[in-house]
Amino acid sequence: MKQHHPQIMVAQAQHPFDPSLLLWRKIGLSLLCVWFACTFLSAQAVGERCDQGNCDKGLHCVQALDPQTDKVEDFCCECTQSQLDARTKVVNAKCKWHKGKPGQGWSPNKNPTYLQYVSDEDPEQDRVAVVAFDELLEESKACEKARADRDNACWGGGNAGHKKARDDQKKMNINIADKKEKAIKNKTVYYSSKSTYESAMRAYNAKCRNLRLSSIERDLEKMDDAVKDEEEVDCDDLEDYIEDCKACSQAAEDLVDNAFKGNEKYTPSDVVDLIEEVENLLEFGEDLLERAEDEKLCD
Repeated sequence: MKQHHPQIMVAQAQHPFDPSLLLWRKIGLSLLCVWFACTFLSAQAVGERCDQGNCDKGLHCVQALDPQTDKVEDFCCECTQSQLDARTKVVNAKCKWHKGKPGQGWSPNKNPTYLQYVSDEDPEQDRVAVVAFDELLEESKACEKARADRDNACWGGGNAGHKKARDDQKKMNINIADKKEKAIKNKTVYYSSKSTYESAMRAYNAKCRNLRLSSIERDLEKMDDAVKDEEEVDCDDLEDYIEDCKACSQAAEDLVDNAFKGNEKYTPSDVVDLIEEVENLLEFGEDLLERAEDEKLCD
């Protein structure tokens, strides 16, 4: 007859297999995986949205302007909010012409830094101080650097939008340098302070622009013909012509010395041509006066 073991039977009765326990274990494990994935696997990288604050370790969820929506959104960032705000403040200050408001912008002829050096004292050509290009280029480079510093410190080098902004600023740097080179070549710049240039140009305009050189030349030629024919000439008029030419020549010389580095290479062509014409008339007039006085033909 088969023997039974009560102890074992009792043990089996106290620990029966319950399939529902396995189900609950599976559910618990699934919930744990979901929690892990939400907490760690779905954490956002630099520059990604962080509406729930789920950024990678070491990153901060900050508010910044989204260039695509032009609205302030939440992004994961390597800087704290205060650090980002401080760097953005620098960018806004250094890149103040970026928006290109009416009458403003980075391009010369639109920028206040440039326009403050433009002078219209010369009726032939508006000119600008060469330093205007230098200051504008310095500001543009400072803007580019401020953007790069913020992007590298806070945005892991920046996204496509950040990089495009820096690339655009680099292109503007080249554009400003090219315009400077062209302006120097075309002699549409001066090399002094604006006040010095305008003072010298006003004196030049007063002494030279209203000087009727063609009329003076005709009168001198008539006087020269008279002296050759041993006829008297009005030496007072002749002396006035000489003094007018001297005054113009001195004003022109001062303009070149003070505004164009004392060198014809940097002096506008119309000024160079006028100087040559005046000096020729001055030499002609002085020679004519000397001959008239020597031959006692002064009226």
